[in-house]
Amino acid sequence: MPSGARLWMLLIGLLLLAGATGLRAQDWSRLPPVTAEFENPPLRYEPIMPANYPGDLKQPLVEEYQTSDPLSNERMFAETESGDVLPQQFSRITKAKDGFFQKLYLAETYIPRGSTENGLGSNDVEISLSVAAPLPNRRNPIVITPGFATHFLDGPGNTDLPPRLYDAYVAFNWFPRFTPKLGAIVSISPSVFSDFEKWDDSAFRTPGKLLMRYTWAQYEREIVLGVIYLDRDDLPWLPAAGVIWTPNPNVIYEIIFPRPRVLFMVNEQEAHEDWLYLGGELGGGSYSIQRVPSYQQDVVTFNDYRIIFGWERRKNGGAGMRLEGGYIFARSFEYASNSHVEYTPDDALMIRGSLSF
Repeated sequence: MPSGARLWMLLIGLLLLAGATGLRAQDWSRLPPVTAEFENPPLRYEPIMPANYPGDLKQPLVEEYQTSDPLSNERMFAETESGDVLPQQFSRITKAKDGFFQKLYLAETYIPRGSTENGLGSNDVEISLSVAAPLPNRRNPIVITPGFATHFLDGPGNTDLPPRLYDAYVAFNWFPRFTPKLGAIVSISPSVFSDFEKWDDSAFRTPGKLLMRYTWAQYEREIVLGVIYLDRDDLPWLPAAGVIWTPNPNVIYEIIFPRPRVLFMVNEQEAHEDWLYLGGELGGGSYSIQRVPSYQQDVVTFNDYRIIFGWERRKNGGAGMRLEGGYIFARSFEYASNSHVEYTPDDALMIRGSLSF
């Protein structure tokens, strides 16, 4: 196992051991609403993993985990005895569930190949399940998300990509809050990216992230600063930095590299809210594969950029649905055995839908 992977696994073990020292059996059934204090619900979900293809940074870095609640019709704040100003619980749409089960996520992404020999299409199906464990304590649980995805590739005709690629992962996400205004997002996702024809060490990767968050101006603004570890052959890591600005309850500007978005609420009901958004994404990842017909073990690395327009319906408990369309450009992939040769598939359109329960 690579030394980097051993380090990540050691960090997970130490974190779990530290939490277990204060864990009581009844805590598992008494997890409070994760939105209860400082509005700090868990990450959904599949991990933030640019290291899967044709997947991408399809989950916002800090979506729905701001200290403020941008979805409210009112700005209501309560002052504590120490003078700290905290947002009260005024949102009609809750962002996380009480207890162990958090979310079941289903998604499909379709990218047509097009009519040329140089086209590269795919049909991707993904499923994940998120649960919350009271580690290191009930107020700051770890969210554990096992997931699996299959990518059915179509083309191109000028090389020997495998017909299918797979992602298997377990994401560990933690959201400590040090003060009412200062918090963090810590994530690590031990994963296997492969065609599952033959095992080798290059299939195992550990993408993760560490983000610091600071809010000010009555919780309408939040600074995000940190690093995303992609564990890709072409792009091992990326800085993450930017600002989230909520000028009013119906507009959110997520000006964050590498996954910016602008969101507008277009419909608000008692049981749900509808949002439209426009954003950018980075796609790509590294996969261990077996070449055909030579049976040579190799690593293929993909990269692309995406402009996404989407609609989202948010329901209580983090449930909801999304429908997105996008344009994919600057696409490329290369093999580790012949890295000086770069393949550049045609630009493509995409459509993606997801359901969360």
